[in-house]
Amino acid sequence: MRRIIAINEFKCDGCGLCVKAFDKGLIGTVDGKAKLLCEDSCDGSGNCLASCPQKALHFSIIDVDKSFKFKEAAPFLKVNELVLVASCVSFVYKRMDEDFLENKTFLVFCPKTTTDYSSKLLDILIFNLIKRITILKIDAPCCDGLVELVNKGLNLSNGKISVEVKTINISNTGEIIN
Repeated sequence: MRRIIAINEFKCDGCGLCVKAFDKGLIGTVDGKAKLLCEDSCDGSGNCLASCPQKALHFSIIDVDKSFKFKEAAPFLKVNELVLVASCVSFVYKRMDEDFLENKTFLVFCPKTTTDYSSKLLDILIFNLIKRITILKIDAPCCDGLVELVNKGLNLSNGKISVEVKTINISNTGEIIN
């Protein structure tokens, strides 16, 4: 048995504070509700519990024999466009939600992480037929890892996946510089 975080979607008001609290891409917002995106990366520490003002996050016990991986068939990933957001963007671009994320499926994480998510991104692309990826990042070398992640994931497909990729650079003062 293993402890992970679960989200009560009836209590969740979609504020996104839990998404912003984590840079690992564990929690995303889909259809206005928080969703646990990657059970195998959840350490079960509960550090995210305090980020939810609605108390929608709680512990759940799962069977450790379960094979962990991204939920390729998850309905919230059945979208044409996926937005990948560097976690620091929300600190400098105050209208991020309204300008880029409203009614979109997005994953938030820090591109400086040492975890290589390129194969998981490839799984998402293969199983969900995503056509466009929009990358929101700070115009800084550390955020270039997000672009590298997408390129590596696409390269792993050996040319079998064609996805339109758009990168939006945000200055450290909060201006769009594309």
